[in-house]
Amino acid sequence: MSTFFGAASSTTRAALDLVPNLYVDVQDYGFVIGSGSPQDAALQDALNAASTGGGGRVLLPKGITVVTSEIQVPQNVVLEGQGRGTSLQINNASTLTGAVLVLMGNSSGVRKLHIDGNKAAAVSGSCSAIRWNGGGYVDNILDELLIENMTGIGLPFGITDKMIARFIKVRACAGIGFYFNAVTNFEGIGLVAEGCSGIGFDIGDGCTNLQLVSPISRLNASSGMRISGRTTKDVEIISPKLYQNTADGLIFNGVDEIEIVGGTVEENGSDGMSFIGSRWNNIVGTKLKNNSQTTNGAASEIQLSDDGTTPSQFNSFVGVKTRITAANKASLSFFENGATSGPNYVSGGSMDAGVSGTFLLTANGTRFVGVGKVRDTEDPQTNVSANYTVLSTDYFVRMTTGAGDKIVTLPDPAVGATPARFSVIIFKADSGAGAVKIIVTNGKLINGLTESDLTTQFQSLLLVSNGTGYDAM
Repeated sequence: MSTFFGAASSTTRAALDLVPNLYVDVQDYGFVIGSGSPQDAALQDALNAASTGGGGRVLLPKGITVVTSEIQVPQNVVLEGQGRGTSLQINNASTLTGAVLVLMGNSSGVRKLHIDGNKAAAVSGSCSAIRWNGGGYVDNILDELLIENMTGIGLPFGITDKMIARFIKVRACAGIGFYFNAVTNFEGIGLVAEGCSGIGFDIGDGCTNLQLVSPISRLNASSGMRISGRTTKDVEIISPKLYQNTADGLIFNGVDEIEIVGGTVEENGSDGMSFIGSRWNNIVGTKLKNNSQTTNGAASEIQLSDDGTTPSQFNSFVGVKTRITAANKASLSFFENGATSGPNYVSGGSMDAGVSGTFLLTANGTRFVGVGKVRDTEDPQTNVSANYTVLSTDYFVRMTTGAGDKIVTLPDPAVGATPARFSVIIFKADSGAGAVKIIVTNGKLINGLTESDLTTQFQSLLLVSNGTGYDAM
């Protein structure tokens, strides 16, 4: 049997075990395969018959099934196609509002089906692929679906509990791709939002214990993903891929204690990650690269700001990597925007200098521990032979002194855009008699001294700012 994605997962099989083993063939209820005429009545009769029999699966044959109105999937009934080639399509000149399919109770579901909203031929209406009739249902199943061309939100998850959604692609819809509203105990695996007019994934207020594994959001005309609301808790996003969306890659909008593990956020139009009034969130091992595609360097890979009341603070970034390898991309890797932002915590990983030449702008005691710096140029060295003032983008300054002393001046870490944990290596390259004399702007100290010297060839110092001066080793 040809399917969109392959065999059912163990979690899907477990959920299907809750559905009685009654199989209903729609052709037994007057359904005509490939007729091109609406099959609403025959399809609904088959679904109702499965419900009357205590529940089961209604099997839809390959081909295009045209419908003109909402089709109700009763409790304990699953509508199941045969994967690729099994299509449920809204008729031409549609005015349908609501959804193609309506889940009516516990353990109802849809599998192995293509749902086509026929957006180009619609006259009016805002229609989604699937909706819930009310809320509070448990053990619903959505598995191996291709949803496209809807005139509204692609797939709005209603107020459900213990929901399984596996391998669903939503593309080219007129609204948001996936929308989550007060969903609890949700498991989503392999969900893809592509080319929609709204946000790819919009996780709204009231969602708890929600896990998305390997979600992909790309080429949407808004942000890749947004997570919102103080009552949204225990949300975990594992290995997301958010790229080439028109606006931000990922927005944290007034949320606390969200966890992002791994994944990539790349080539989005504005900020890679934007935190607005959000706290205690944990980002681990995520890679961000070349965001700010449409803002020409006006945005950042990671930006944190307040929402007018609550600052973005106490967020943790562990092993996060940023890369900015092209002009007119993000101006900063890490930007705390506004006097109330921070403190936050950044540990490990690496951060690149933006098109502004600056890695970081921070406020209010944010700590950077063991964060490396990445260089985009083929030669990471700055080769000099005259007095030199170190830039915040320098990593390795290679000084040739000749016979006379040369002065290398470090930036004051307490002034301007110098990163709070800026580090640089100073190296004496030649055997000339001149010394490399290292000082700090504004008379700040190096290991408690006003000057540190390199006097012999191949001698070097690693200098790390401590907020007021420098530690040398």
